[in-house]
Amino acid sequence: MLTVRLGEMGKRIHVVMNFNMASNTSLQIIAVPPSGEQNQKTWTATLGGALSSIVLEDGTAISSVASNESMYYDLAARTDIDEVGDWTLVGVYTNTDATPDDVFVSAQTTLTVLSDNYDNGL
Repeated sequence: MLTVRLGEMGKRIHVVMNFNMASNTSLQIIAVPPSGEQNQKTWTATLGGALSSIVLEDGTAISSVASNESMYYDLAARTDIDEVGDWTLVGVYTNTDATPDDVFVSAQTTLTVLSDNYDNGL
């Protein structure tokens, strides 16, 4: 399971969608902190590359994911992750070229956020 520390930057967060998103016009990861949906964050995601032999944020081992079936977000600001605890992540794929718009939401996955207190080993 991927674990990050409060305020950490630079780590890549993957969400697997399990369907072809090659025609995407919008990819987002919705991150709901332990305090609830009223404080959720929306990150603009990027179509992922091919993945192999990885362990997802929820602990699921993936042997192979096609490059057009995952998305990711690189934690870019200290405020991206601003609460300790278990966060719920979902990927949202939107294809606005279709009529009506196609919108698909991934299964939920969990990201564990630890304290930034390095001195006590947390």
